[in-house]
Amino acid sequence: MIKAAPLVYLVDDDAFFRRSTERLIEAAGFRVKPFSSARDFLRRKRSQGSACLVLDVQLPGLSGLDLQRELTKRGSRIPVIFITGHGDIPMSVRAMKAGAVEFLTKPFRERDLLDAIENALKQKAERSVSESKRADAVVLEKSLFALHSAVDVESFWKAVQQVIAGSFAFCNLGMTLQHNPIRPMIAKWQHSIPDGPIEAEPLEAFLSAHPQCKIVRDSDVFPDRGDLLKSAFYRDYMKPRKCKHAIGLCFWSGRRLACVITVMRTGPQGEADQPEMKMLHRLYAEFNVALRRIRSLEREHSARGAFETFLRRLPLPRMLLRWNLKLAYQNKAAREFCLAWREGPKAMRLMKAKAPIPDEVLDGCRRLKRRWEKASGVNAAQPAIGQESFHHPKWDHLRVTISITHLNTVGLTHPDFLVQCEEMRAPDAAARPRTDASLAHLARLTSREQEVTRLACEGSTNQEIADDTSLSVQMVKKHLHSIFRKLEVPSRSRLITLMR
Repeated sequence: MIKAAPLVYLVDDDAFFRRSTERLIEAAGFRVKPFSSARDFLRRKRSQGSACLVLDVQLPGLSGLDLQRELTKRGSRIPVIFITGHGDIPMSVRAMKAGAVEFLTKPFRERDLLDAIENALKQKAERSVSESKRADAVVLEKSLFALHSAVDVESFWKAVQQVIAGSFAFCNLGMTLQHNPIRPMIAKWQHSIPDGPIEAEPLEAFLSAHPQCKIVRDSDVFPDRGDLLKSAFYRDYMKPRKCKHAIGLCFWSGRRLACVITVMRTGPQGEADQPEMKMLHRLYAEFNVALRRIRSLEREHSARGAFETFLRRLPLPRMLLRWNLKLAYQNKAAREFCLAWREGPKAMRLMKAKAPIPDEVLDGCRRLKRRWEKASGVNAAQPAIGQESFHHPKWDHLRVTISITHLNTVGLTHPDFLVQCEEMRAPDAAARPRTDASLAHLARLTSREQEVTRLACEGSTNQEIADDTSLSVQMVKKHLHSIFRKLEVPSRSRLITLMR
């Protein structure tokens, strides 16, 4: 395709001068569009390509300087060359300060005008390249911000596509994770590819010989081009997208390959040159940091999930309240305790509704908070605040103990309130208190199974357990069977012995 010659707009009200100047500029190899007034020029749609404006200062109606000011107001960046037969120094200074490339006084040498046009077009080209680079830098910065804000694999994959699309030419993009024999591989592709496992033996053989290699070309894995064309990877993934070249970015977790980002290109796009490889090395570092962050977040999320699962199984009700009395954590036993505090122990067994934190608990936190604020800062050592402990006004066997946590921190954050709830035995209960061993066994049971176990250990019959828990006798038997299986005991007598 033949590239069009640069365009020169010529605005002058002198018809004779306009025609002679037009011929001069065309003879130099430029295209020319003449106008007799500034208004005519403003009414015409202008080219977005390489162009400049040769403008007379003295024009009927809107002057050349007024036209320059109007173009600046509209955001036009076209370079301007002023020509005039009545110029002076203040006028030229004004024009140059407004951004004019040159100010020529008639009569001028033909070579001076042509040199000014070449200089103006050169400045425009350089400015266009600079603005393009600046725009690309802004786009890359935004995409990198999205990359480092990713919190999971999906958001990371979306950000990877944005980052590479804004800085590197490619045809198809892919990503694989979890390169180990235990967990299944996760594969994502920008364009559809055949389902099934990826032929990874050649890459694995290369990485075994070159451990911790970061960026791998297809020519590194297949030195002979014919081997690449015969490979399953080329046949299944490159050929359907008409790709001829591939680059892999390999990310490691210790000595284990954790992730591979594959960039494939067509024949016309060619192999990556040195500046593109330099860009890939830069992007590799950014991707690696983002992957490590996601790995850390997943590890933290996994640990928190496992810990919360463990706490949900504990028979001991626990809650954690922030300094502003907002709930931070509450296990299942604590939710049941709040319902029992509000509705009563017997009504709680018939309901599965959620109950808010009791007002008495919040009032206890406020009293403890006032004591802490009053005592803080009085002495060099942190004063002993103590605990808030109280019973339910109606059901005395329900007790709450509130304590302040993190009293030994440096004071950058407020402490939290740890709320420990206890459902103690009624005074006439003959059974002994639970021991640490019995609590460990109860942690393996559901809340309903824990209640059935308590009644069974107190010597209640199946019918009595059914009456107390509002269950059928058949359901009580099913619960007992489940309890025996979980605790690996054959009978009630062994269950009572185990729970002592």
